[in-house]
Amino acid sequence: MSGWGFPEMWEYPSSDKDRVRMRGLNIGRQNDETILINALQIFGINPLDPQSVEEAFEIGKKEIPLVVDYMKRNFKEFADLELAGTAPELYVRETRHMKGQYRLTMTDVLDNRDQWDRIAFGSYKVDIQSTSYQDRGAIMMNPVQYAIPFRSILPREVNGLLVVGRSAGFDTLPHGSARVIPVGMATGQAAGAAAKLAIDKGLSFRELSESKPDIAALQEMLNKQGMELKPFRVDPPAYAKHKAYAGLKAAVSMNLTVGGDKNEGFDLDGASNAQRFVNQLNGVGRMHAAYFKGKAADSLQGMDNPADTPLTLEHAAAALGSAMGLPQKPTTTMQELLARGVVKQETVSAIQDPKRLTNGEAYMLIRDVVANYAGKMYE
Repeated sequence: MSGWGFPEMWEYPSSDKDRVRMRGLNIGRQNDETILINALQIFGINPLDPQSVEEAFEIGKKEIPLVVDYMKRNFKEFADLELAGTAPELYVRETRHMKGQYRLTMTDVLDNRDQWDRIAFGSYKVDIQSTSYQDRGAIMMNPVQYAIPFRSILPREVNGLLVVGRSAGFDTLPHGSARVIPVGMATGQAAGAAAKLAIDKGLSFRELSESKPDIAALQEMLNKQGMELKPFRVDPPAYAKHKAYAGLKAAVSMNLTVGGDKNEGFDLDGASNAQRFVNQLNGVGRMHAAYFKGKAADSLQGMDNPADTPLTLEHAAAALGSAMGLPQKPTTTMQELLARGVVKQETVSAIQDPKRLTNGEAYMLIRDVVANYAGKMYE
């Protein structure tokens, strides 16, 4: 009844590479033997603008007959395919998220973290879709299990309202996992039960969220309805036992590294290089633009093949100084960053080879600078 595959569809020749591409097929068979296919990606649309949404429909209706023709020509399984129609609505992956009393973070997912006010569990891989034709998206990592807290469906300021599903209090990256239908169903059921409990006890949702006995009563109600909302603990995965885990938390939270389906892509002990470090600092600059106004790439001047050049402590300091917008005559040194208090001595002391930094050591330096210069901790 359902299937995934045909990765060759990534090679479909889009009629407009700025706006459209195909991905591997998600296929669902219906009872009348027709099939639904979810695979067309349309870029540059604002789902909050009706005119932009209408434009997306027009782009899709123009492209889909070309896609069907391509499938018929290239795959024997689809030789007799006939186009029955297009979806009546756009599948919008993400727009806005409510500012919840608690915001689910990537560190929650990396840690496989439980929550005292758990109302649902997530375990789906953190799946980030394409945002342009050149970008195929990524699997950020694959968690074992993490909890969704009641506070994540409670608005910070608006009273008398609970928000479930994709608009709940999730950061963008963990939303790649928490967005899935089972989590939405579980949080929806919890919201309904919470409304009943709040009415019966004469509580506001905010009062309910602050009371451990009342949250326990909500969890008991949900367990009686068939949920299994019990405390849990997951044995720390290998990456969480690494000495550079604090740096990895920061790097993943800022979308600087990707673990993949088996969380092996983090490669904390692998050798970094000058170009990769600069690319990562560019990502830091996008996340914290008010603090990182300089150009990390300035540190690469005069360097041949930076992608093949091991990252040294000296170059890391220069790149960090360039990203921070510090004067580079003379070039920023690690001693200067230590004196400014933006890098910790223990971070530098833990580096095994100053002439060849690992990915994990690079993440730790980035973590220090973001925490001590931009004031943002990823914990």
